[in-house]
Amino acid sequence: MDLSTLNPASLLPELILAGGGLLVLLANALGGRRADGWLSPLSALAVLAALAFCLFPVTREPGYFGSVLSDPLAYVGRTTVLAALLLLLLGGASYLCQRALPRAETLALTLFGATGMLALASAGDLITLFLAIEVLSLSLYALAGLLGQRTESRHAALTYFLTGSFASAFLLFGLTLLYGAAGTLNLAELGLGIARGGGGAQWIALGGIVLSMTGFLFKVGAVPFHSWLPDVYTGSPSWVTAFMSTGAKAAAFAGFGRLLLALAPQSTAWAPLLGICAALTMLVGNFSALGQVNVKRMLAFSSVAHAGYLLLGLLATGYAGESLEAVLFYLLPYGLLNVPLFLIAARVSRAGGGLYHIDDYKGLAKRDPLLAGLLAVLLLGLAGIPPLAGFMGKLLVFSAAVRAGQTGLAVLGILTSVVAVYYYLRLVVFAYFHEPAPALAERLECDRGLTLAAGLAALGVLVLGVWPGLWLELTRGIGL
Repeated sequence: MDLSTLNPASLLPELILAGGGLLVLLANALGGRRADGWLSPLSALAVLAALAFCLFPVTREPGYFGSVLSDPLAYVGRTTVLAALLLLLLGGASYLCQRALPRAETLALTLFGATGMLALASAGDLITLFLAIEVLSLSLYALAGLLGQRTESRHAALTYFLTGSFASAFLLFGLTLLYGAAGTLNLAELGLGIARGGGGAQWIALGGIVLSMTGFLFKVGAVPFHSWLPDVYTGSPSWVTAFMSTGAKAAAFAGFGRLLLALAPQSTAWAPLLGICAALTMLVGNFSALGQVNVKRMLAFSSVAHAGYLLLGLLATGYAGESLEAVLFYLLPYGLLNVPLFLIAARVSRAGGGLYHIDDYKGLAKRDPLLAGLLAVLLLGLAGIPPLAGFMGKLLVFSAAVRAGQTGLAVLGILTSVVAVYYYLRLVVFAYFHEPAPALAERLECDRGLTLAAGLAALGVLVLGVWPGLWLELTRGIGL
């Protein structure tokens, strides 16, 4: 065993985030309430340092005998998670104070969860893949129940824990069968190892593929394994929901993409199943969102719908050997858009009684014109209206599906995107073309952190939409 190949520098972003989480807990233990003002800046500093080492890596060589990769997929996945986390820390500072969340525990668990997300994006073998998912899942289970005095929070935490545990069990059984069929843990050698194993290995691998896909489809919230998602998103604190819907989803799709790329030689076994799930996910997500009056629940079903579009991008890796370019481009603007949207929902809801009802948005343009304008841009970005980056993301995903011969699914994606425009624009109509209720007539107090985060997100999706090559160049040629 050559210890010189350990290359600890390949794990620098993960080590920095984990160290930041430990420092937050240590500062809280030693300083008590006096240290509260330093915890958020300390967390942001850890995220910025990790992001710097992602953007300008010290090494591009694999680490720990190939279990940690520093390839373009790791680069894009890590950067997306950290960008979303930075927006969350900036825009959610006032939310932590107003909801009386335990600051140290929230920030530390968020950093630990992000550590697992980064490790999942850079996983090079089956063990690292599973351990990373468990690290991020355990952190999210705890975060979902932070408001334990609320019945909805307890229900969300229990639902997420039970469904997440089942998903992890399916995934573990599936990865075990894949190891048995291939005789290797390394993702780069997985598909070829199964192919060399003969007929018996093929049947074992088929069971492993079905079980591991089931686990990942649970994690990304795809139909028919999505039933947990609306309840968990609605009952969890908005800080947690924003983190869960962006960083966790980006990391899960990066890990799922790695596994499917490794199993490309067996695509005839998994691609048809993935196509059915993609179609159902787009239909159920969009049509379920139409009738929602709870904004968090509407955004939860919107998240389901976007998982369907992302599955189309993964599907192209099976049918046409496409890279993950479309999926990884899509994830960045999706993450930038969703973080401020969930935080805005919490901000508006506090003024309306905390029920997240759509009526709370009536007259928002008169109560806070700047926030209403940013909300409109963010919703139009999710709807895929040009020139925002959401349009380019959908264009890339649908183009990849057409090149893969899945024109019917691409058409279905376009039609369901048209349906989505209705429920996104409904909020804009309420904000601009309805008078506020008497109880909501007063102006909202300005939240500078949230306004800045939403402004940066809006600027980011506009720049990426007008100049997509800025991000596309980083996502080209991704493979194993």
